[in-house]
Amino acid sequence: MTTTSVAGRPDASGETSSSLAVQRNPARRGPVLLAVDSTSPQNTVTPAARAAHALSQRLNVPLRVVTVVEPWPYYAGAAAGLGPIVLPADGELRQASEQGVRRLLKDVLSDAAWTLDVRMGRPANEIRDFALELDATIIVTAAAPHTLLGRAVAGVRAAQVLRGAPCPVLSVDSTFRGLPRRLLAAVDFSPASVRAAQAALLLAADDARMTLVHTVPDAVFGHVGADVAMKETQALFARLREQLAPITPAGVLLETRELQGEVVQQVLDCADSLGVDLVAVGTHGPGLVQRMFLGSTAASVVHLARCSVLASPAPRFSEAIDMQLHLQGTAMVTRPDEWSELLDAVSRRNIGRRVTMEVDDRDIGAQIEASGYSLRGITFDAHDRRVAVMLEAPQGTNAHLTRSIADVDSIGITTNPDGTDRALVIKHGRGQTLLFLTD
Repeated sequence: MTTTSVAGRPDASGETSSSLAVQRNPARRGPVLLAVDSTSPQNTVTPAARAAHALSQRLNVPLRVVTVVEPWPYYAGAAAGLGPIVLPADGELRQASEQGVRRLLKDVLSDAAWTLDVRMGRPANEIRDFALELDATIIVTAAAPHTLLGRAVAGVRAAQVLRGAPCPVLSVDSTFRGLPRRLLAAVDFSPASVRAAQAALLLAADDARMTLVHTVPDAVFGHVGADVAMKETQALFARLREQLAPITPAGVLLETRELQGEVVQQVLDCADSLGVDLVAVGTHGPGLVQRMFLGSTAASVVHLARCSVLASPAPRFSEAIDMQLHLQGTAMVTRPDEWSELLDAVSRRNIGRRVTMEVDDRDIGAQIEASGYSLRGITFDAHDRRVAVMLEAPQGTNAHLTRSIADVDSIGITTNPDGTDRALVIKHGRGQTLLFLTD
């Protein structure tokens, strides 16, 4: 295990203030959304409400509270010989739920400005949908007491909200007393884990210490060798620290640790040994060598951690691609519904740049199809599943060239060290088309 440390990057005035760091943080968006069950015990709701209030003040965003009423299921009472069953009306259920939530929050949020919304439906779905409508920065939920059954129930609830959530979800432990001063962010360098680290910095107290932890499974060490794996990890950590520096307050210390072993156990053991107040994880996404933080892994941390847990999905597609390119210099996109947005962005950044287009085929080998042409644009036709690359001949001619590529499997992009695009890789059928940006 190795450990390195770096403080927040100062601004022109000599320090990165908390307010400036918050404003720069891309994880900050809309309101803080506190999700409350009107039947929850007071001792679990109070810490979550405190956390939500403190975070809304830190971010200077509204505090919204949501509770969800599940409609009564229909039972065929008459068919079962039970006679008609009279169920409360939806309005009565809403009123009872609203009154229950207000009783739970009246003391802890007595001095806060907050708005309560009561929704009907399946709780996890309604909370996710409402967070999307609000463009919420974070969803705050309550964890259960540290009992086996209690943690299991709370973990399931948090995992249900997390599955498909549009923003990070914070499960607040009963020990919460204030913004965390000791944090652990488990990173696999995927967009989801980077967003988790960014969101964790929004919660960090001004004098906090946050440890970025990357765990490499034993099998990977055996396959690529410890020296290679550690060198690669350290290079990625350096780029990640560079990315986090502008949003890290001057009083917050970042440190990094490289671990080896089973991911969940290493994260939990490290959290216990450091005595952290918060563990942050990403929910999914390809990491350095394999998909480490799948939903089930994040859920395991939510279930088993002895502190509050912040779990984050990947950010929006364009931002996720930028993260991958910055950290790893390459990004591969396999989902056709994301290709148009990717190609539009590549076209906007590189229109007019000279290119060389090479077509590789397993049967005939590699051939240069165009050189010295300028890029006019790249599009994807979802109906025909074709990518069209449009090029313009050098000045003095009126020639144009369009290559239509069918049976596309994936689209990748690589960047230069200065962040400019270097090449586009379109894999298709039995080969690939490479578009090298040469100026």
